[in-house]
Amino acid sequence: PDLTRLGIHQAWEEVTLSKKALEDRLGEPVTSFCYPFGLHNGTVRSLVAAAGYQFACGVYTGPAAFGADPYDIRRLAIGSDVGEFGFLNRMRLPYAHVEAVWNHVRRISRSLASRATDAQPLS
Repeated sequence: PDLTRLGIHQAWEEVTLSKKALEDRLGEPVTSFCYPFGLHNGTVRSLVAAAGYQFACGVYTGPAAFGADPYDIRRLAIGSDVGEFGFLNRMRLPYAHVEAVWNHVRRISRSLASRATDAQPLS
């Protein structure tokens, strides 16, 4: 569930019981947490820390410097449709910046294509 929408007691149970279930099954300590749907807030981050996790990941959030906030580590979604160029750019640059650049390029391309279609031939 989206932990940000649960009451504090329900969120605590989700965070701690899932940790215990994984540790029982794996026989190893679980030290990392990924926020469901990448959604979190200060309360959820505090619960995760109190439960004994050493770090946690959101999605497209967190500072660009790894380790700056151990409970808000940036995680990037990379689907099977992302080619080598896209993968390299996502690793090198903050994703939001890359996405903004691509959206700008697409808008310019559409605008140029529209102008070319609307252009009247010279007589």
